[in-house]
Amino acid sequence: MGLTMLKDVGDSLQHLHERAGVLHLDMKPENYLVDGEGRLQLMDFGTSMVGVEHQLKRLPVDIPRYYPPEVLIARVQRKEGDIGKRDRINEIERQIRQDNRTPGTLSPEHRTELLKEQEELRSANAQIKAATTIPVNEKSDSWALGIMAYRLLVDNRSQSVSPFFHETDNYVGKQLERTEAFGKSQAPLLDQVALWYPDDEGLRARIGNLSPEVKELVNGLLHPDPEQRMSVQQALSHPLFQQQGVGSSEIRRQLVGLQ
Repeated sequence: MGLTMLKDVGDSLQHLHERAGVLHLDMKPENYLVDGEGRLQLMDFGTSMVGVEHQLKRLPVDIPRYYPPEVLIARVQRKEGDIGKRDRINEIERQIRQDNRTPGTLSPEHRTELLKEQEELRSANAQIKAATTIPVNEKSDSWALGIMAYRLLVDNRSQSVSPFFHETDNYVGKQLERTEAFGKSQAPLLDQVALWYPDDEGLRARIGNLSPEVKELVNGLLHPDPEQRMSVQQALSHPLFQQQGVGSSEIRRQLVGLQ
């Protein structure tokens, strides 16, 4: 059943991208319903954009749980600028506050130099933030398809919202932090998940029991490098979807029963 549902999701995305030239940009389970024929239908086009490649100043959603690493990293840079410069600015501020509390900690010359450096860093960082845009394209939607693949084929338990968030996490921001960090790695997603949640024996067992084909599909859609990430079309061409029974009338009847 999971493969049939995932294929329906992929088919709807492919239609949007190739026939309508539209990005959905808010792919999540809540935005699908099952129709009377047992097919998943995509809903909620409030964040959709005409054209399949954009450079944005801000994301169309407040909590981007289903967005890929390159989007989240650019989002942080647009908000905070260069992290190294930001950290240096904060360090200078700490030294100035200390000097305010304990006059004489800094020599007048050093204090003047630090204040000048801080102003230069702030100006440079402001330019970086203004110049940074957030890239969204078809690979943004295929990443969201990968999150759906993980939920349908790997771990559909309620405590596992996505491979980047678990009920044991104490705040939602952890999901975004994990996604950003993953974007700077080249490790297969499913290998990382097993390391992120070492106490979840059930999850490790599920991943260990996956077929090589399922691992290939999930890791391909959730590749940290958008250039190497599977497109929706590539995913739909995967041998998993050619298996007998995918999209069968029996599975459609079962899906109707879930309404």
